[in-house]
Amino acid sequence: MLLERLAARGKPAEIVIRLAVQQCFFHCAKAFIRLAALGASSRPARTPLSFGKYLAGKMGKDAGVAREIDEAI
Repeated sequence: MLLERLAARGKPAEIVIRLAVQQCFFHCAKAFIRLAALGASSRPARTPLSFGKYLAGKMGKDAGVAREIDEAI
């Protein structure tokens, strides 16, 4: 099973996302240098992702279950 093959530290994966790449664009090294010159202040702030909240919502459970899932992961 795919979840078991992607195990980490003895635990099988909870979620697997399979992607099909239709196009891939390669950029020259100068693009990365220019991007770094913009600095972190120009990038949007990172938002934490809660798989517990996502899974609990899919199962129709409440926030308590979401916390339990997040702690188990």
